[in-house]
Amino acid sequence: PGSASITVVNSASAPSNALTFAVTPPVPSISSLSPSSATAGGPAFTLNVSGTGFVAGAAILWNGTPLPTTFASATLLSAAVSASLIVAPGSASITVVNSASAPSNAFTFAVTPPGPIITGVQNNYSYLLPGQPNYGIGPGTLFVITGSGLASATTVSGLQSSAAPGLPLSLNGASVSVTVDGVTTHPAFYYAIATQLALVLPSSTPIGTGTVTVTYNRASSPPAPITVLQSALGFDTLYGTGTGLGVATDNSTGAIFNYGNCAAPGQTIVLWGSGLGADPADSDTTFTSAPHPVNVPLQIYVGGIQAVIEYQGASGYPGVNQIDVTIPQEVQPGCAVAVAAVSGSITSNTITLPLNPGGGVCSDSILGLTGSQLQALNSETNYNSGAVYVSQATSSSETTNSAGGSFEKVQGKQLASGNGLASPGSCIVNAT
Repeated sequence: PGSASITVVNSASAPSNALTFAVTPPVPSISSLSPSSATAGGPAFTLNVSGTGFVAGAAILWNGTPLPTTFASATLLSAAVSASLIVAPGSASITVVNSASAPSNAFTFAVTPPGPIITGVQNNYSYLLPGQPNYGIGPGTLFVITGSGLASATTVSGLQSSAAPGLPLSLNGASVSVTVDGVTTHPAFYYAIATQLALVLPSSTPIGTGTVTVTYNRASSPPAPITVLQSALGFDTLYGTGTGLGVATDNSTGAIFNYGNCAAPGQTIVLWGSGLGADPADSDTTFTSAPHPVNVPLQIYVGGIQAVIEYQGASGYPGVNQIDVTIPQEVQPGCAVAVAAVSGSITSNTITLPLNPGGGVCSDSILGLTGSQLQALNSETNYNSGAVYVSQATSSSETTNSAGGSFEKVQGKQLASGNGLASPGSCIVNAT
């Protein structure tokens, strides 16, 4: 590139006026980009542009703005792309100019959304965590996957119906595969949002340790571990925390028990949850009006006393189990009587139930609490609590006197939910 001065002479005459002849740089042409895309939020990188007609001093333009460019040859340029240019999903127009030349043809560089990342796999009701001794997901269980980029953040669909044709195998651009012992199954969806998926693990999933993978927008997550057990029951809770007041209903009326409407010793109630185990007799995707029992070893303890199980199995809704039990007559009543299930060596999450002879409002005389007081706490922002004790212990050699107290401020809803509350005679175990 450059210029030449053009003049004319006639024999020995003086030269004519001069005109400039411009030798312009070639118009470059792009044939490919490497890489041609990057993930939004990713690190800085080097962009290589291949083509023809590149000259020293050529610049790669990102949406018309020059990038720090290195000339390698007439067919290759490279440029440093900072992380600030790929913060959000979108695209950029890439062109090349040679000094004062016209710009090249444009190539599109894609900035794609981040791929799915799985941070947790849990029973939808118990919320037990991996590493805890009773963690696991049973075949046929309603479970949740938490993370980021799992499904569309802008397209939000409601809770899916299990009425025919049944729950979908993909939703909001997301699909899931579970592989255990070489067998891959595909759970059906109840809902899908960017940070959480709710699904039913097919009953055909083998027992053992495997992996779960989420695919969204043609990108797959790194495989996350999943432990599939024969049975790992999780009880539903009124506040959806995996602890505190459980979801239990009157076997006759369907009414939900609470502090003001207690279950009674001797009464048959229905406990709700998920994770009893495989249910090949019923669909994993479609509601059935004639559900079947799930015959796995199971014991239910209410206030530490084993209850009689009248039915254990499917509820009709995919992934949702019901257990009908008769509360032992000898259970000590209270506002937070512990309930737990045991199947083999696996214990469920511990929930509580309000019990009172004849139903009505519960009370804990030793704790000085009534169901009416606990219900009122639900509207309180904070609640001040205090306890004082005096004790005397006598052994063969000495008598020891002691006294103490504790005072704390807690959220009203925390106590109203029953979280951390246990009636005399009960014991609760919470995951932390």
